[in-house]
Amino acid sequence: MGRFRGGLSFRASDLQESTLELRNPARGWYQIHTFSIEEEPNFEELIWCLEPRDSLVLLLVDIGSYRDKDLDEKALKHMSSLLAFFGQQGYDIILRVTYDHEGKAMEREPFLFSQVLKHLEQIGSLLQEYGESIFIFQGLLVGNWGEMHTSRFLADEKLQEMASVLRSKKGEGTYLAVRTPRLWRLLHSEEAVNSRAERKDMGIFDDGIFGNDNHLGTFGNTPGENAGWCEVWDTAKERDFINVLCNTVPYGGEAVFVPEYAGKLTAQRIIEELKRVQVTYLNRVYDGRILDSWKSREYTDKGVWKGKSLYDYIGAHLGYRLLVQGVKKTRQPGVAGLGDKETVCLEIIIKNIGFAACYQAGELLLQAEDLEENKTLQIMETQIKGWKSGESRSFFCKVPAREGKIYLAARRKRDGAPIFLANSLNEEGKVEIGSLYQ
Repeated sequence: MGRFRGGLSFRASDLQESTLELRNPARGWYQIHTFSIEEEPNFEELIWCLEPRDSLVLLLVDIGSYRDKDLDEKALKHMSSLLAFFGQQGYDIILRVTYDHEGKAMEREPFLFSQVLKHLEQIGSLLQEYGESIFIFQGLLVGNWGEMHTSRFLADEKLQEMASVLRSKKGEGTYLAVRTPRLWRLLHSEEAVNSRAERKDMGIFDDGIFGNDNHLGTFGNTPGENAGWCEVWDTAKERDFINVLCNTVPYGGEAVFVPEYAGKLTAQRIIEELKRVQVTYLNRVYDGRILDSWKSREYTDKGVWKGKSLYDYIGAHLGYRLLVQGVKKTRQPGVAGLGDKETVCLEIIIKNIGFAACYQAGELLLQAEDLEENKTLQIMETQIKGWKSGESRSFFCKVPAREGKIYLAARRKRDGAPIFLANSLNEEGKVEIGSLYQ
């Protein structure tokens, strides 16, 4: 079991941030895969199209061929097989089901609203079955490209009814998402939000990021001091609204290139905007022009990222990013057993330096390994969900008073998927935070 040694000293490791791309769950870059529901997926071909660096994938499923009828067994089987396949490949799924992927929703949507509701009911059963794999369900089926505009079904009461169906069916771990903050407010009463009774199951997807000041209509243009709860607010006020909202729900989408606007965007302004709206996920492929511009620009601020591309910096900081900032031996009061001969107490400081909060349950793991390679493992923290962007946390833990090394790791709670910390990692994906020595 290793020899007991009293009076041990502690030496912290070099805890500098790494610039490696981390494949952490429920955040980061994604690519879109588009499917027509009447066609059986070709999984042998699809396997070669997957991006192994990503933990996210967006599945766009077009059900326009069923606009006048219920989804039959074949259609539901095709969608089920897609969800099962991507889940088995280790992806968290962003799912968008739509009647149109060509900008022709008025031609492709059902004539009857009752048919839309029926489709939502049918899709809802799959959301429940595959709830552990589906991170976000975008939209409410309607509108061009499923983006909730240019549709016959955008009346307030219809949107509320559609959202209600999805809420009643979806899995507990799946977030819904709507296209704009105004639509979000339409689906949440001001009184309930202010009392925090509801607001934790629906985020926003923004497919116009950096298109202009208002993200191509995601925000408003006119002053919003006197705007009502369900009206469009001005850009500054909408950004403030999102900044608070997205402490608990995810925000993401696509960055787009508009030449006359892109020229105004400094690297600092781009990063500040992504932090302000707490972006968790972005399309890795579209729009290639703005992504190429990020790849060609250097990150010029101080630190380990200086000289790296703006694209690499943005990709690394999408969503949450947990960095161990400091570790020390401590005698702080309030922790049982401090100062006994068989254990050493450590204080560990970790900061979420990502653009956004953590939206899924996870836990931190501490491992001590003595000189004879005996290992002890303990769960140090179980409340990763809700860890806000920019928030530092201090953790106190006890390790056996034996010479050796101490490691830290993290994992998602529901499936044990590793959450890699942003420091240098060993071959097992753990961070060596320090060592005890005589």
